[in-house]
Amino acid sequence: MRRLHPNILPGLAFLALLFIAAFVNGCASKAAPPNVPAQPQPSTTAQAPTPGATEPDAGGGSEGDTRPVVRSRHVTIAKTAPVPVGVPMAPSTTPMAENRAPASAEQAPADTPEQAFAKLKNNGNLAYFTPDKMKTGSNAVITARIAFADVASSALTSGIDSQQSGSTHVEATPVTSTMKMKLSSADFAITPWSTEEQTVGGPVPTEWKWQVAPLHSGTLRLHLAAVVVVGNLSRDFTTVDRTITVQVDPVNAAESFFNQHAQWILGGVLTGIGALFSWWWKRRK
Repeated sequence: MRRLHPNILPGLAFLALLFIAAFVNGCASKAAPPNVPAQPQPSTTAQAPTPGATEPDAGGGSEGDTRPVVRSRHVTIAKTAPVPVGVPMAPSTTPMAENRAPASAEQAPADTPEQAFAKLKNNGNLAYFTPDKMKTGSNAVITARIAFADVASSALTSGIDSQQSGSTHVEATPVTSTMKMKLSSADFAITPWSTEEQTVGGPVPTEWKWQVAPLHSGTLRLHLAAVVVVGNLSRDFTTVDRTITVQVDPVNAAESFFNQHAQWILGGVLTGIGALFSWWWKRRK
């Protein structure tokens, strides 16, 4: 056998290494699945490879050489695309149940003021004090109190007379949370000491006071009215007429007469003094 030249051996060894490296690389590429990027699938159904399917050798083998190919399963899951901002959503066709209360549970309409007045009852009391007698030139205090029926009568009448001589009376009357008291007369000068409209409620009665002064002597009359307020309307429900006997005070009568006729009185006195002086002067001559 012919010997090879020593300088050829390194070249043959190098070619052998290249052949072995190419063979190993080809086996590795056939064993690993092809690194192909996933393509968008029109359907979400996963298709399994057909058993026994073959494919030509991609590793440089001879023609007609077929080998089984192992394919990985790729499943594409469809996702709902987000709704863009500003794009109106399609109206839902699903019927929605209406939360409506039954007709029997609906609230009845509120009463009108006229209906509220018609429903009022005597649910409270009115106490008032008036003097029985007065003198001309004097003053007196008229007091009225209103409270609901649960307030004791003692709280309603205690100290109502303001240490004056007279009489106290109590009468049932309709009462609301807002009340008015009015005192009127053509025979007296009346000065109110309280606000005409006040709130009523609680254990303490609501009180009104007036100062009255007779304009003349005789049997004079006072008119007291309890007024119920409902909304923007008011109505007199309990009215009281009281008579007060006013006597003439001599001192006050004299003062009143002088105040009313001071000019004429002073003129008459001065005229009399002048006449008396003239007579005395004539007698002296």
